[in-house]
Amino acid sequence: MVKAQINKPSLIIVDDEMNKFALAQLVEELGLSFEIVFNDTQAIDHLKREDFEFVLIDINTLSDNGVYFTRQIRSHSKQRISDIPIIGISSYYNKFIKSAFGAGMDIYLSRAIGLPKISKKIKKFLEQQSIN
Repeated sequence: MVKAQINKPSLIIVDDEMNKFALAQLVEELGLSFEIVFNDTQAIDHLKREDFEFVLIDINTLSDNGVYFTRQIRSHSKQRISDIPIIGISSYYNKFIKSAFGAGMDIYLSRAIGLPKISKKIKKFLEQQSIN
């Protein structure tokens, strides 16, 4: 369970069932609530209607890809949307890392490190966010 006081759900963006299951399980194990959407258009709509603690993106699965989505979010006119923490997960580490951080992603994680390590890194990030 994350020590930080988190009252808002996280938003998970995926486009296939296997990733949906894995990322949902990851967030559940952190003791957090979440909503799942299946493309960037749905994600933007959800972000306009509701506050979320952070966005968890499977970088390779969005219709325009997670890097493009991150740029959309960071340039949004509403600060509560443009400032939301964005955590990207990818099967490829080096392929997208430079463009992911350049677009404004807060964390970029490779699935190759395994879900337990991904969970620890997200937990540490969220605890640091609650301190700042």
